[in-house]
Amino acid sequence: DLLGNSLILEGSKTHVVWMEKLVQVWDRPLPLIRIEAHLFETSETHSRQLGLEFRGKSVSTDGTVSITDQGPFTAGLALGPAAASQALRVDAVLRLLQSEGKGRMLSRPVVVTLNNIEAEMNSGSVLHIKISTEKTSRLQELKTGITLRVTPRLIEDSDNHSNDRIWLKIYAETSNPIEGSSIDGIPPINTQRAQTQVFVKDGQPFLLGGLIKNRTGESQSGVPFFKDLPFLGTFFRTSGSNNSFDHVMVFVTPTRVFADEIQELPEFSELEQIKKTLEIKP
Repeated sequence: DLLGNSLILEGSKTHVVWMEKLVQVWDRPLPLIRIEAHLFETSETHSRQLGLEFRGKSVSTDGTVSITDQGPFTAGLALGPAAASQALRVDAVLRLLQSEGKGRMLSRPVVVTLNNIEAEMNSGSVLHIKISTEKTSRLQELKTGITLRVTPRLIEDSDNHSNDRIWLKIYAETSNPIEGSSIDGIPPINTQRAQTQVFVKDGQPFLLGGLIKNRTGESQSGVPFFKDLPFLGTFFRTSGSNNSFDHVMVFVTPTRVFADEIQELPEFSELEQIKKTLEIKP
């Protein structure tokens, strides 16, 4: 009975007892998996200093880089055997790199999903482009930024949960408009995609690389003071454009969450009491 979430058993006493035992084994709540992601942007130089190597297997004419990995660690890197310590270090290491000017944290989304259910995380912005025809005009949305989809599947070790492994199916995509080249007011979108499948230990971070963002900027050089003179300054300075490439590194850390670890939100009355205790009286 799907509506009542009940099961009607019929058969001999032996069969009913056997089926009851099967129900007890199978009728268990689905495991919960917490997916914590760190989206970090750094330069090509710093990424090489970190010992990361990004490879694209095919580049199409529209600038799309597709990385598809058939093996477990071709398009990514599992960060060490000490899963717990590595998971704690990822955020600290990235913050240290950011403080040293070697990159910046783009986003740090955290979601909880059911076992074998896809979780999606987005970080970016939406461009509204006006599309006009002879009779009507409308706004079209163009999503840019980073999209991350992760499907976890728990592989349990019945003897020792510390040996649990998690299979991850990861899909990452970056998209950003190309400045200075638009058709009918619509800028082309540079899109890069990477996907892989991998086994990691419970709580072990996994790094997916290969997503490169192209930035175009204007540069100017010349003779100090003279290049800033009105009219005459053009003879003492040169202008040009430069391209820079940033690598987006995606760190994914899956962790199994048990029901007794989930804390309920406090009641409204408790929140009011906390608010009163925090109020500063004159």
